[in-house]
Amino acid sequence: DTVGFVLHSLLLVPYFSWQRSHAVHHSRTNHMEEGETHVPFTWDSVKGQANYALKEVLGPALWNVVNLFIHLVVGWPAYLISGATGGTKYGVTNHFWPIKPFSDGLFPTDFLKK
Repeated sequence: DTVGFVLHSLLLVPYFSWQRSHAVHHSRTNHMEEGETHVPFTWDSVKGQANYALKEVLGPALWNVVNLFIHLVVGWPAYLISGATGGTKYGVTNHFWPIKPFSDGLFPTDFLKK
């Protein structure tokens, strides 16, 4: 935990909440509702259809550049602050403040003792 805490602190990523969400991510990878991160929009959702339409308009090369920018510059901070790319099961989460009013489903009470 010490090495992880130091390295994550250098990257400005909260270690203990990341440790928990990363474990959930690996246990629920590819689940469309319980996934923790990188959960794609479903085709029948408004966001899913808008995402597909934008991909068609931009073309493959520009879509990849835009998608990379969105993931790294917008998505990463949004994920840490609000769980923006997570599934619907956990609601709004926050890696910096993993207690209520944010979801306690992702960060159970025993976890908060760390």
